[in-house]
Amino acid sequence: MAAEIRIGTSDRQMEEWADRIRAWSRKLKAIYVYFDNDDSAYAVENALPLKRLLKQKKRAAA
Repeated sequence: MAAEIRIGTSDRQMEEWADRIRAWSRKLKAIYVYFDNDDSAYAVENALPLKRLLKQKKRAAA
């Protein structure tokens, strides 16, 4: 299963990705998310909001 998160992804789109990842995590043992670094090195900048969203929901569910 492959999907792509683009640079400049909105908060709403990032939340949708977080929801997909949560759904996949109920069925899969491991999920790898890859952010491709562009020439401006946005990979980390784009990955951190997703990481925060996933942690927030995990804490809320606990």
